Amino acid sequence: MVALVSRISNVGVYSTNATTGVGIFDEVNLILGGSISFNGSTQYISVPSTNIGLSGYSFTLETWIYLTGYSAGYSTYYDGTIFSGASTSVNSGGGIQISLVGTASSWTGIQLYAALGATVYLNNTFSQTFNLNTWYHVALTRTTGGIFTLYVNGASIGTYTNTNTWTDTSPYTIGYNKQSGYAYYFPGDITNFRIVGNSVVYSSNFTPSTSALTSIAGTLLLLNVASSGTYLTDSSSFNNTITANAAPIYSSLTPLTIGTTGPGSKKVLNTGTIQTSGILDETSIAGSATAMSEYPNGNVAVSGYFDEVTGGLITNGLLAYIDASKQESYVRSGTNVFDLVNPANPATINGAVTWVANGASNASSYWWWPSQSASNYINGTIAQNYLDVTIVFQPDFTLNNTSSLAGLIGSSTDATSSDKSLRLINVNGTGPWQTRNPDNTDGWASSSTTYYINGVGSTTSTNLATGWNILGGYRTNQSTGVFAGAINYFLGLEGYSGDNRQFRGNIAAVALYSRQLSAGEQINNYNYFAGRFGLPYIGR
Repeated sequence: MVALVSRISNVGVYSTNATTGVGIFDEVNLILGGSISFNGSTQYISVPSTNIGLSGYSFTLETWIYLTGYSAGYSTYYDGTIFSGASTSVNSGGGIQISLVGTASSWTGIQLYAALGATVYLNNTFSQTFNLNTWYHVALTRTTGGIFTLYVNGASIGTYTNTNTWTDTSPYTIGYNKQSGYAYYFPGDITNFRIVGNSVVYSSNFTPSTSALTSIAGTLLLLNVASSGTYLTDSSSFNNTITANAAPIYSSLTPLTIGTTGPGSKKVLNTGTIQTSGILDETSIAGSATAMSEYPNGNVAVSGYFDEVTGGLITNGLLAYIDASKQESYVRSGTNVFDLVNPANPATINGAVTWVANGASNASSYWWWPSQSASNYINGTIAQNYLDVTIVFQPDFTLNNTSSLAGLIGSSTDATSSDKSLRLINVNGTGPWQTRNPDNTDGWASSSTTYYINGVGSTTSTNLATGWNILGGYRTNQSTGVFAGAINYFLGLEGYSGDNRQFRGNIAAVALYSRQLSAGEQINNYNYFAGRFGLPYIGR
């Protein structure tokens, strides 16, 4: 579950009696979470070794990892470093290293290694296959007798006995290691990284917790990535200084349960009716003061900033969400669009794209693409592994492209020409436009996917509606070009320089996910937007 950011800064008491809403809105406890995202080529974090000594001691090191690609340090040697006590400035500096190993197309194990020059202190590879876009819990324990045990998702995958000591060199690094003159980086996300000294936390198989890790006795380092504002904060009692190198970013992606539904505290039904029970208090993002108090009589006291979670839009795996109707996403002027999931991922309006107010209380507003142009698009800031989408748009069937193609969500500008996009066909001046399913290796669905158009699924190319369309669909193309890794989004472009394949029409909202949505979740998202754009509710 992902907290959607609400930028409400007014102070006062307001009546909710006149509030209308679409979908079902449930508040949840304000417990944020996420992960640190590394690009696999330049980004890592470091922490001084002053308070963290591992050599010769028992310890437990654990974390959740999520791989998005493959990282080669040199030639064909693929190494995705999770943690390193080796120096970042000399070769094989004698410190412990814990790294994924594999090839250009697979991760096949985890290596435990420590060496200084030709002297090898530790060297063992635990065999284990790691798939991309999947969360894994990894835990390494060492007893005082030198027995190392590696657990993946709570199951032991092997032991290794070695009583040698080694020499860690400050700083420790997460996501990076330097060895034999080559640099190795971690491609993906890491969260809830914890080191506990003088303690073997796990002595047999276990079930990894789906709640955030806490600072227990002996905790030397804890990165529980509680929020976008504290994702580089050590929550152990040592409060170690965390240094970001090459700007690894906060991601809302997490394997953990980060919120629980309150006892009917507030619901806004499809009819606009609000149900409340008890007294609801939310805390600010900073956690320092009450940001909102809602009372059973409908009065709401608001102070400072607060986060809410909307139960109408699926939030599990939600990476990015912008919405022209929500003032907290777009303030009605300028070129900045705020991402309601990750404040570090704002979007930018380019060219002649214009916001248009529409509907009661601007509830069905949209961004208008008045002309077909490589200059007209909205793009995000950071690359993420977008695998599914819900997008609300209205195509202009009078557009006639020479290729009969129009890009809806590109992965680059046309000038960069990555030529990988979710694109539409039959753009011939009369329409109707259609999904292209399956597409070739330049398309979102290089093999057949299920596209949902206004709540109806189809595994073949299907006509769009003349008016508003709510389109969802899983990206099956995950191996060609930029689609093999994390991508940015460019609304209204195909990202192709060969001819004009740009979009013309209106786009109202887009939500992008790190995982495939189920059929029920696709319908849920359709219902969330449908009422705002005059489309019928689908009962389930």
